[in-house]
Parts: sequence; structure tokens; C-alpha cells
Amino acid sequence: MYSAGPLRFVPGASRFIYWLFKRWLYRYVDHIHTPTQMIAEELRKHHYDAKLHAISNGYSPRFVPRQPRAAADIRPPYRVAASGRLSLEKSQITLIKAISLCRHGSDIELSICGTGPMRRYLQMRAKRLLNSPVRIGFQPNDRMPGLLRSQDLLVHASVVDIESLSVMEGIGSGVVPIIARSGLSAASQFALTDQSLFEARNAQQLADRIDWWLDHPMELVSWERKYARFAAQRYSVESSVRQFIEMERESIAEYESSH
Repeated sequence: MYSAGPLRFVPGASRFIYWLFKRWLYRYVDHIHTPTQMIAEELRKHHYDAKLHAISNGYSPRFVPRQPRAAADIRPPYRVAASGRLSLEKSQITLIKAISLCRHGSDIELSICGTGPMRRYLQMRAKRLLNSPVRIGFQPNDRMPGLLRSQDLLVHASVVDIESLSVMEGIGSGVVPIIARSGLSAASQFALTDQSLFEARNAQQLADRIDWWLDHPMELVSWERKYARFAAQRYSVESSVRQFIEMERESIAEYESSH
């Protein structure tokens, strides 16, 4: 409902939609796949009685880590990226403001990859606030693996997210993320250290996080490897498929035992 304009302010609208889908479909379903534990908790809160399986959708194996870097490789111009729909709930404006507040701001090349209704607004604000190079707009999907591997940091400022494929692709490419902490977003589950988190819409805190990573290149290259291993172990498509098959087998066994 967050991007539904005035409808998101209608009392009970979200609750009604949960009820409607349960009444129309999910009351007949015994097992439900959710991409994150946060969504499972939302369904449980709205009285969905089926067994819930929190299984990541996974990321494409095309997103592989770059070759390990040395601390000496972290030098200007620094490259910071964000990826996702250019819309209000993704809050890319927070990232633009943060770059303008960074001590390293003039040495940062910013790429915001995506399309959406906020594109012209973001381009206008970036032009006014930033003196360093900025790219905002669509990037072909086949170029994204290489683009991500060329970045020093990935920022995900969204305040609403069911899972966030862009963060999975980023950490799978060996890029350290900085992720907004929001009650409506599950993306913060990908953060392995507090330096990878900031409070949603807090541009100054995000700026501080960006500066910290760029000031600590040894920690940055160390965490790049940790994030790449974490992504491969937990969020690869292969891992997700194995868990999904287990859910299917459990459902089939229950059905056969009751008929």
C-alpha cells in the first residue's frame, strides 16, 4: 500500500486486502512460501493459519564475486551504487543527500540503477546537491554483474521491501552493503555488521557509514569476502531450490497420508 498514493492513508485498507486474499485463496492452502521471516510474521499477524516457509527467492548465479582486492586498491574515485525501482518507498533521495554530506563526497562516483516515476526528480536533486559524477537511470540486466563488481559500496535506502533482490545480487558480487533499518523492510537481514546499517531516511548517519568504510580499506576488503561467502551459502538459487523442494515433499506427504 505504500506506493498506492492516498489509499495508504485509508484506515484498515491493508488489513482488508490481507483478509480478502485469505478468503479468496489462502484458506485452501496448507503451506505458504514467504521470501523472508518478516513476511511470515505479517501473515501470522493477519491470521494466516497455514504452515509458513521462509525461503529466499535467491539470486542468479551470474552474480559472482570479483577477484579479492588489497586495501591499496581502495582509492579515489570511489564508486557507490544503488539498484532498484526509482520510487518514493526506495528513498534514493536519502542516498543523494548522504553523498552531499560525506567528507569523501567530491571523490565519489554515484550510480543509481533503475527506472520509475522519481527519475527526473532524483536527477534534478543530484544536479543541485552533488559536484561529483552521477548516473541515474536504466541499466541492462546483462551489464549489472560487471557494474556491481566495479563498485566499492552498495547502498540500499529503501523503507519498504519484501526481500530485496538488489542487495542479494550486490553481496553475491562481493560488494559491502549499507542498508536502511526500517520496520517495513526485510533487507536489513543481510547486514553482518552494524557498519552496514543506518536508520531509514537518516542521511547524516548514512554519510557517516560511507565515510567509515572508505576510511577503513582493510576492513572493507575483508568484509567483501565475508559478504560473498555469506550470500553463496544462504541465498543462492541452488540453496533456495533445495529448500523449496523440501517444502513440496512435506506438503505431498501430508496430502497422501490424509487421503
